[in-house]
Amino acid sequence: MAFEITNVGEFATIQGGYAYKTQDFVSEGVPVLKIKNVRKGFIEYSTDSFVSEQVAKSTARWFTRPKDVLISMTGSGPSAPESLVGRVGRVWSEEPQALINQRVGRLVVKPDAAISSDFLFYVLSQKSAQDFLVSQSTGSANQVNISGKTIESVPCPRVGLSDSVLIANFFDLFETQIRSLQEINVVLQEISRSIFNAWFVSFEPVESKFNQIDPIGLSEAATLLFPNSFEETDLGRIPAGWQFSTLEKISQNIVSRIKSQSEWANLDLLDLSRMPQKNLYPTKFGKGEELTTSVVEFSEGDTLFGAVRPYFHKVCQATRSGVTNTSVLVIRSSNNAPNFISHLASSNECVSHAVRFSEGTKMPTINWKNLSRHAFPCPPVELQIYFSDLVEPFFQKASNNARRIEALAELREMLLPDLISGHLRLRDVEVEINAI
Repeated sequence: MAFEITNVGEFATIQGGYAYKTQDFVSEGVPVLKIKNVRKGFIEYSTDSFVSEQVAKSTARWFTRPKDVLISMTGSGPSAPESLVGRVGRVWSEEPQALINQRVGRLVVKPDAAISSDFLFYVLSQKSAQDFLVSQSTGSANQVNISGKTIESVPCPRVGLSDSVLIANFFDLFETQIRSLQEINVVLQEISRSIFNAWFVSFEPVESKFNQIDPIGLSEAATLLFPNSFEETDLGRIPAGWQFSTLEKISQNIVSRIKSQSEWANLDLLDLSRMPQKNLYPTKFGKGEELTTSVVEFSEGDTLFGAVRPYFHKVCQATRSGVTNTSVLVIRSSNNAPNFISHLASSNECVSHAVRFSEGTKMPTINWKNLSRHAFPCPPVELQIYFSDLVEPFFQKASNNARRIEALAELREMLLPDLISGHLRLRDVEVEINAI
């Protein structure tokens, strides 16, 4: 028997964000979350909006708190799913504190409401709730708005506190497993990044051999690939036999366009909004049908470089083939060393180069001509390939984790409407989440 239906407003109200003035914003300080930071199911903290400590103190009522449920009150219609109005995200305890800007709503559970705020998060996360909010929105074709009252009118089952907690806890198991896999991918990246920095930035194996010390952790075969001395150049000291080169000498920009929408509609989409910040391994994909023009194809292992506002440091390695748009540069190794290219392009030095040579004021953008001129101490091709092969298991593990995350998300979405409505009860569900 399904639960009786009421609406979200029986249990909660919507608090709007603070309307910060243009003069309130500064170059650095306390971060402010805008509607673009509320993604589908999570909060993205890459932002270029900050206010001073003084302004933050005077608007402390709008600081985020753990378990806050935030919703975008301005956005697009169904033609652009990633910027859809009514996107819902939740703040986790380990996430940084930030302030919420106008048009970002916060769910505030009423003091006398016996219901879990996490349960309401899942109610609002349903596709049916999203469709309801879009249908009730007002505005133009490109930008629509919803009010707090509209959000409060979203249909919601009337459940007891214990049922709401049990259902929310069940779906939190999916969230916890997904976040755990994401954290594993971060660790994999940190390990491979530390190797890259030790070999190609600090030159530690060369330093060791120069000082007649066996390099730590290197096999005999790997040790032979490094010289035992340095040489001075106009750009600084580098390992003997290496030379300063540029990104364009060892990679190429892929601009393979697909002309027919029917060809790209069902392909996996990795666009700028889904690319993680300072994280090599993406886990969130959409479908190509979201794109209308300027579609670029990429292959598994290619490096994707976020060209718009490169200071957000969105550079990742494609864990599967798919499509993106022209806001992203697709880079492919010319030497069969894809992991070397991904680590080079995502290095702080390369991203700093991109920021320095970006063009435009409001939305600075780096083009391939300027990015490809990034100069670095280039090791021999054999060493590029050796490094790439060494960290390939990390990439494959991260790719497998991305597929597990996708499977967990699909199962969660399948179960969500039936469990929320009461058509399906927890006692009837047998899911071994760890086995997925």
